[in-house]
Amino acid sequence: MDKYFEKITIPVLLGVYILTGIFAFIASEISSKINVHAQSIFNDNFFGIISQVLLICFIVYKLKKNGFNFKASIKDFKSKPKYKDGLIIIVVHGILAIAAALGVAYIIYKINPSLAQKMMGEKILENSGTIYDTIYEFILVVILAPIAEELIFRGVILNRLKMRWGVGPAIIISSILFGVLHINLAIIGAFLFGVMMCIVYMKTRNIFVTMLIHCVNNFLCSLPSIHGSSTDEFTKSDINDLLLFGKPAIAIFC
Repeated sequence: MDKYFEKITIPVLLGVYILTGIFAFIASEISSKINVHAQSIFNDNFFGIISQVLLICFIVYKLKKNGFNFKASIKDFKSKPKYKDGLIIIVVHGILAIAAALGVAYIIYKINPSLAQKMMGEKILENSGTIYDTIYEFILVVILAPIAEELIFRGVILNRLKMRWGVGPAIIISSILFGVLHINLAIIGAFLFGVMMCIVYMKTRNIFVTMLIHCVNNFLCSLPSIHGSSTDEFTKSDINDLLLFGKPAIAIFC
């Protein structure tokens, strides 16, 4: 599977990523000016879905053009289920990601309390509470983001970097880039998850395995939002209570 991803260059992928992002932004701006009443349907999240689909389609097109056999890879994926590995990764990532976020928040709180409280109150996606945004959020976070991110980071970037610098540096660099893609307190947790996903990919040589683990992980992380609590803001008291766990969380990494 590696050789098919190796033929897709990072500059080309970055160019397509930027173009799809620009398209989503322009389309969203035009839509908001043409029909104000349709903004609840054709909003940023809707065009974010379109952008992600276009990006995935481009990578799939390039893989097929390079001779990648999707049917054979899916068959291989089905014949080698990695349920135990996936469960361990999700549990370990959950613990480390929460500990990392609280640890970073605690350090920032000691330096700048208002900034820490602001960061802990920020949301990944804007959700107005409508049924449309709830559906969009599920599609983006649980389905499209895992597929696109695995194709990009564990598929193209990992394999391209591996060709030049070897497995170790490729895992670290691709995971750092994956972490930077995520906002604020999620950066360290995303980096750790990226490392785990790289290891799983190198072990299985099947991108569908990491996609499945990523989808399940994001689904579990998004359960509070899907349940309907995404519109509820953290109170100052809630944030201060969470920050009490910051010092013990830092001890995990020491």
